[in-house]
Amino acid sequence: MGTALLVAVAALAVAIAAYRETTQAAEPPTYAEITAAAVHDFQASGNRMTPPQVLRLLGEPDVVFRDNPRALCWSYSVPYTIRLCWGPKRQRAWIAHNIPPEDSRA
Repeated sequence: MGTALLVAVAALAVAIAAYRETTQAAEPPTYAEITAAAVHDFQASGNRMTPPQVLRLLGEPDVVFRDNPRALCWSYSVPYTIRLCWGPKRQRAWIAHNIPPEDSRA
């Protein structure tokens, strides 16, 4: 019984040490990784995000290059170029970006 308790305590100590190592070694994501993940989330939604939802994901656009009853188009330029346009109902958007495929994983 004493041996089993000793093995259990040793296993717990190893697990705690491994957990601390992984949490301390993890670096916070870069702005590019956050942006790529946000674009991935947008595309996973079927491009069905409204302008307010995109504002929460990506923040204020760098440029609003069209804003009329027929279309609303925004552009972001840092760290990637991202362009979005919504139609008249502002329910579904077209998106283009230059995020490299290796950076677009979530």
